[in-house]
Amino acid sequence: RYEILVIDDHSPDRTAELAAAAGARVVRHPVNRGSGSSRRTGIREARGEIIVMLDADGTYEPRTIPEMLA
Repeated sequence: RYEILVIDDHSPDRTAELAAAAGARVVRHPVNRGSGSSRRTGIREARGEIIVMLDADGTYEPRTIPEMLA
């Protein structure tokens, strides 16, 4: 089991809207608070025992998560 949690750091793009429409849980910051704050919010809000963080910049593909966990 897993959840997909998206932290919207008051971004002007439609990422949060699209993520919510795809079934992700979205937590929104009312103002831009920066990357570190977004990561802290994600950790605090996550419901799972294992947390995997990916930026939307595509550095890591979600399909690599099983390899990361191994």
